[in-house]
Amino acid sequence: MFLLGVVAALGACQSPAPPPSLLLESVRTHPDDPAPIYYLARSLAYRGQPDQALQRLNELRQSSWDLGISTSDFEAISSNSGFLKLQAELNRRALPVVRSQILTRVADTPIQPEGLAYDPESRTLFLGDLGLGDVYAVCADGRSSRYYRSPTRQSAYGMTVAKGQLWALHNANPLPDRNPASMASALTAITLEGAQTDACNGATTALSRRYPFPSGELNDLCLIDHRVYVTDSRLGVLYELDLEAERPSPRVVAEGRIGINGVACDSDQQRVYFADWLNIGRYEITSSQATTLDRAPGLTAGGIDGLYYQDGQLIGIQNGLGIGRLVALELDAEGLGINSLRILEQGTPEQEIPTTGAIVDGALLYLSNSQLARPAQRPLDPIVVRRLPLQRWTH
Repeated sequence: MFLLGVVAALGACQSPAPPPSLLLESVRTHPDDPAPIYYLARSLAYRGQPDQALQRLNELRQSSWDLGISTSDFEAISSNSGFLKLQAELNRRALPVVRSQILTRVADTPIQPEGLAYDPESRTLFLGDLGLGDVYAVCADGRSSRYYRSPTRQSAYGMTVAKGQLWALHNANPLPDRNPASMASALTAITLEGAQTDACNGATTALSRRYPFPSGELNDLCLIDHRVYVTDSRLGVLYELDLEAERPSPRVVAEGRIGINGVACDSDQQRVYFADWLNIGRYEITSSQATTLDRAPGLTAGGIDGLYYQDGQLIGIQNGLGIGRLVALELDAEGLGINSLRILEQGTPEQEIPTTGAIVDGALLYLSNSQLARPAQRPLDPIVVRRLPLQRWTH
């Protein structure tokens, strides 16, 4: 979930927005990337400076910006006629690209979804609840059933399946009736044996193990061998957790990354890629070095939520900027830079803040309409999960 100062649904944790001074400096130092202008305009609107926000959006109009403008990013000026005119013009640049098909539509679950995971052994799709932290299995007939009940009622964020377990990140949920233990962030390992059979017959699995983390906003994770890599958006760090240590404890391996979110593991090269508000970073396990990837001029790679590695490219769900889209970032041979960006998908009929997914059999299964910014009084629409083939698309 890429928030950057926008209040999350259901009172979930809030990622820190870059300070105005950093936004202004980034506009100056990144003249070939319009993303800092978008962030600055959003910050100005949020701070009650509509004229300055519109001035920056006009600068965006004069750039190569093709990500559109999300109404939820500019609620404070969303009825302003000048804003509506600029929004309409810029959104016309974000032409729909639909290459996926709907895998399933879940209408019976009461959850606010953010995380998604898939177990290839039981062929079970899982959705995490941002409200109460429970995990639901999607059954073969399209209905959902609670598979895991969070004892601390924390918010469930990123999830993945590895080493025969479902790994889920949980963070403090500040609603008034929550258990005090829910104030600590944690990585939860959940057993998976007979997952779909158990869940769809109404059984609830037992907790396998809980790994405590500093209180923050654990957002996403991936695994390489016995190491788990976890991003914390609030603290701006990448953690490494060694599961084979006598007492596993998270250690910081990259820091100072504002809005760090998506993370992808390249097991073959022992590399971890991670996304922040403006860039893609890389952590080299063998040298314990964290760097920022170079990128081609004019390439906007910030604001990525779900991030996945496949065959020399990064697949990103870019929901922190504009209306949201799925992109493929082509890496150079050394994995040190981004050569090009291709739009894989944007503007599906139900799209509403796509968040995370899982690569399964050469395709990305992803949550198309998390509805994280929907008004509280609006009922949750059916949850749509799409299947996007990942062959190397050409324009």
